Amino acid sequence: KFENGWLSVCDPLKVKIDGGDDLSKGKVGKPVRFTIDVTEAGNVKPSVTATGPTALQAVQMKNDRSRYTVEFVPWEVGEHKVSVQLADDHVIGSPFQIDVDKSVESRMVVATGDGTRIAYVGEEAKFELEAMQSGLLDLDAFQCTVQGVRSTANATLLDVGDGRYVGSYVPQFVGAYLLRILLYGNDVPGSPFKVTVYVKADAKKCRLDPRSTLAKADGLLVGKPVNFRVSTKDAGMGKLDVSATSPRGRALRVFMADDGDGNLSFRFEADEPGRHVVRVTWSGENIPGSPFKVKIWPPPNPKKVRAEGPGLHDCGVGDLGEFSVSAKDAGYGTLTVRVHGIKDAFKIQLAESVGGIVRATYSPQEPGDYTIVIRWDDTEIPGSPFNVKITDPSAMENDEVDVRARKSRRSRRIGERDVDDGEEVERKPRVIGRIQSTKDRKMSAEERARSPRKGKRPERARAMTPDPPKAAEKEEKKKKKKK
Repeated sequence: KFENGWLSVCDPLKVKIDGGDDLSKGKVGKPVRFTIDVTEAGNVKPSVTATGPTALQAVQMKNDRSRYTVEFVPWEVGEHKVSVQLADDHVIGSPFQIDVDKSVESRMVVATGDGTRIAYVGEEAKFELEAMQSGLLDLDAFQCTVQGVRSTANATLLDVGDGRYVGSYVPQFVGAYLLRILLYGNDVPGSPFKVTVYVKADAKKCRLDPRSTLAKADGLLVGKPVNFRVSTKDAGMGKLDVSATSPRGRALRVFMADDGDGNLSFRFEADEPGRHVVRVTWSGENIPGSPFKVKIWPPPNPKKVRAEGPGLHDCGVGDLGEFSVSAKDAGYGTLTVRVHGIKDAFKIQLAESVGGIVRATYSPQEPGDYTIVIRWDDTEIPGSPFNVKITDPSAMENDEVDVRARKSRRSRRIGERDVDDGEEVERKPRVIGRIQSTKDRKMSAEERARSPRKGKRPERARAMTPDPPKAAEKEEKKKKKKK
């Protein structure tokens, strides 16, 4: 053989090949190794080719003086031919026939994908098999089964090339299943896989507890916790995410607690007033009502509430009393108006708030002294309580007429003379039912003696002029006693 202008003399019959069983049997994915010794055959490099059932195999050779190490990895199942030539002549035994069988090691197959862990009722679950290190395999080499407590699911396998396979199955019932993947009757690593089948996540079936403050969205104050609870027990398998954003777009910290039985509680605190946005999602989808827009109010400040109007001063019976209460800058609170005085004498009617101003009206029916107490969130506002005096103009006019009539009767009776037992007695007019106090006159010693309690001012004075006949009799009795 000519090499680089030199004539090399070689003898293929003197080539020695040592490979043992690798030159007769092999396995897919397992390297085939053998050595070629040309020491006695001449200093000529041998040529090696490996042919599988459908394609050539890549061959690597390493030279150590006159010894060559040959290696290749079969990727196909079936008969492989290995040709060893020296100066284009086959050496003894060449070509060698190597039978690569199907007994591939199952540990060289890797199964991945969500379908090996979780699945949903009525939904296709998928998994992947990677057998690149195991060579080209027929689909018949695999066997996949999905066994549940109540039922089984049929699994299919698709060859996508490059030693990759995609499997799928559709479970019909909720529960636990076993996914078993066999390669030539042997379990691949991880098989059988424990799969839990759930109902697919449905955000529409999530429910916000109507008793929570987020559902009411009324009276939420700065610095006070906003609590709410979400039920997911009928919403299938999913993940609940909650976020709260301030009016300036700042994310607030939300605390979560698992109450069990598919119920979760959340809490956050707002540190500024304004409209906040709370978003609640179940597996990426908004639950009913989300995102929630929540208005946070500043704390109540009764000092900034103002009440004014003529109804907070004196008023007449039957007149319409009016006043207004402004709480525009007083934060969130509850307005209460109470009247103290004669029971059911009048009631105050409050109109709906317009621009933070509430208008109040009342029509008193009984005269007297009343007190109007105005509170904002259980605290009295500036100026409260308000003292209101209700008068009755018609009663005052009747009193004046009665007084004038009594005066006229008294004037007619003064100077009249009455005849009693043939004796003329000048009688002074009686004062009946008139209230006297110590300012009008001083009590006599006889009146103080008849008083029920010493020193007590009598409510009603007795008649100032005694009966003349009786007085005369008393005077006679006193004279007789003295004698």
